[in-house]
Amino acid sequence: MNQTLDVVIGPCSMVETDAMQHALAKVGARTRSCAGPQDMRHAQAVVVPWSACSWRGAQRYAELGLAEALVERIKAGRPTLVVGTAMQMIGLGCAEEGRRGLAALDLHSELGDRAPEACAWQQVWSATESSPVPNGRYAFQRRYRATRPPPGWACTISDAEGLQLASLERGAVLITQFRPELSGAAGLEVLLRWCNRSRPVLRLQEELAPASPLNAA
Repeated sequence: MNQTLDVVIGPCSMVETDAMQHALAKVGARTRSCAGPQDMRHAQAVVVPWSACSWRGAQRYAELGLAEALVERIKAGRPTLVVGTAMQMIGLGCAEEGRRGLAALDLHSELGDRAPEACAWQQVWSATESSPVPNGRYAFQRRYRATRPPPGWACTISDAEGLQLASLERGAVLITQFRPELSGAAGLEVLLRWCNRSRPVLRLQEELAPASPLNAA
């Protein structure tokens, strides 16, 4: 039997929180709001939702003491889902706007469609059947785009305004430029695959935790 995955949802608006909680409940996950830096660092799984402004999101995470914990979590490969413009928040930023991200990964972004509130459906292609993001159409909000995956990360691509990254993955860390919680059945399949991929990683990390000097304290 699959264990129920406990998912902590990072700070965002009530509307975005509700949409993500509703979608995750449909795939059998249990959700709650983040209680602070230690929760962000040690939760079974974390979702960083879409933000209308990724830079204000980065500032808010820093003010709440969550930024360092999130970066550590992503670099350690703990189960994490990053959604929409949060991709820009955790990357290196957007040079065109002179904005800096949290630098959790080597990802540069550029300006795309300047109407961030407008949702657009785009085709996404995956190179492998094992990807957590299957081929299909997904809902994007296109203020930013990235075109070059960081070293060591697998990706899927989309075709709006030329080829762009639709998602990045490495182990149980999944980063989507699109919004799975608004993408119908295809988006629910992404959430389900991420949950299923996270469970064995979580069990392994929990087994190894007592022997790790990082957890000895």
